[in-house]
This record gives sequence, structure tokens and C-alpha cells, in this order.
Amino acid sequence: MSDQGKGSASTSAAAPAPGSDTYKGWLFKWTNYLKGYQRRWFVLSNGLLSYYRTQAEMAHTCRGTINLATAHIDTEDACNIVLSSGGRTYHLKASTEVERQRWVTALELAKAKAIRMMNDQSGASKDLFKPGISLQKQARARRGMKVRGCWEPGTVRGSMGCSACLSKLKQ
Repeated sequence: MSDQGKGSASTSAAAPAPGSDTYKGWLFKWTNYLKGYQRRWFVLSNGLLSYYRTQAEMAHTCRGTINLATAHIDTEDACNIVLSSGGRTYHLKASTEVERQRWVTALELAKAKAIRMMNDQSGASKDLFKPGISLQKQARARRGMKVRGCWEPGTVRGSMGCSACLSKLKQ
């Protein structure tokens, strides 16, 4: 499945907190040909890039999560970022070339750190991120659950937030 398209966007990114590995800010994400680019709140933390419709939505759910350890990061033009991971392609757009470069730098650093952490972990923990298997399926397998992940279509939102799913995944 591939998201494609062009459009214009304006957004602002929040700088990372001093001493923090978290980077947050608004980017536009290509959704489909009907809606085009939609503004989304992105949170980069622990090698995972999660996105939400709003900042307030972070309290109970997320729309998706991209594992940077297995992602390919590329740029299309002055403002576009293309992430490919797990057979999906995500087209993101920043408001300026400078902002896009800040995000690309943060993404590349987080990817390198995630790969380093994966390589440093023991054999039992190494398969925490399995390429080709969604994060939500891995989380369910570790918890022995058969419910759908919090950001999958048709899920009752708010029952278990993305943060809760990801924290269980890391255990």
C-alpha cells in the first residue's frame, strides 16, 4: 500500500526538549487523493515515529506508528520527506526546507540509535522489532491478546492508548 501525491502545507515543528530524545511537531501527511495532505501531530521517541490527529489525541490513541529501525528515509524536494517501512510508504511535508532538514536529521539520529540499541540487546530481546510484522501484532503476541490494535480501522478508540500499547511492546 502506498500513499502518494502532491500538495502545499504550512506547519511548525517543536524543538526537542533539552537532553531529551523526543522530537514533536506538526507535519502534513498524505492520506488519499480525496483529502490530500492532512495536518498531523508527530512524536518521535525511542526509535518510533507516531502520529495523531491532534495533540490532545495523544492522551488516548494514535493513528499510526513507524519503526525507524527498519525504515528508509528519503527526501523528494525542498519540503517533502518519504518514509518507507513494512511495505508502506508515508509522504510527509514540512512548511520549509529548514524544518524538513530538522526532521530528517532527527529521524536519521533516532534510526541510528534504534539500530544500535537493537544490536546491543540480547538475543531474546533482539526480536522486539521484527521487520515485516506490524508493531501492533508484535505487541498483541507478547501480551497474548487477540484484540485489534488501538489505531487499526474499526477499533473502539480510547480503550488502550498508543502509549500503553508501545510500553507493553517494550517489556
